[in-house]
Amino acid sequence: MYRSILPSARILGNRLRLAEEAYCVDHSTPFAEPVRQALSDLTKETIATFPNPHIMSSPAATLMLRQWVSIVRPAKALEIGAFTGVSAIAMASALPPSGRLISLEKDPEPLTLATKYVKKSGLSDKVSFIQGPADKSLQGLADQDQSFDLIFMDADKGGYVNYLDFILNNGLLSERGTMLVDNVLYWGQVHRVAGGYEEDNVEVSKNIRRLARKVHDFNTFVKADDRIQAIMLPVFDGFTVITRRG
Repeated sequence: MYRSILPSARILGNRLRLAEEAYCVDHSTPFAEPVRQALSDLTKETIATFPNPHIMSSPAATLMLRQWVSIVRPAKALEIGAFTGVSAIAMASALPPSGRLISLEKDPEPLTLATKYVKKSGLSDKVSFIQGPADKSLQGLADQDQSFDLIFMDADKGGYVNYLDFILNNGLLSERGTMLVDNVLYWGQVHRVAGGYEEDNVEVSKNIRRLARKVHDFNTFVKADDRIQAIMLPVFDGFTVITRRG
């Protein structure tokens, strides 16, 4: 499916090993009903409605998010960047009985779809959406002394450094919390921006290279920050798993 909706499978196809991802999905535990059907229908409606459906979390990524929630069993989880709610539904489906997810999204239009399918998934009592710029929403949560055991960030790449720094400075990530960050390999271009790594001959747009530089800056920031430790994983477009040190 993802080969058909990615804006340039020529750029991403080999690096992302789309056939291998499909194999991984086929050999992983599927979502239970009604979540499985809701995610399938939501994916189709997102593709039909929005010009950028490729920013949805991939099928393998949603399964990984569900697994992380199952492992961490957060009392409270936070998502920065909901889009149409695919990842929110995946995470909420694995929350413990008393667990809750707050999901932030700046654009109201995709949130309409997200709210619709959270309800179809039977998860309305577990998911709350906050619409508005992420920095203002994070400030509001900090003002309420909120703290989260699991945070998933898949938002505007230029904001990654500021969002992480704010989260750490304001106690939004609990002492034993885990933070997951998506797109840290950004179209396979961060190593080209960094230099010193083997490159391919694929040409990409100036905008992709510009955003890849921002993601590389974030990756560099994460490695240098002595408050945290992190591991970067080559899952789809790259995931970084962050915990506090000590």
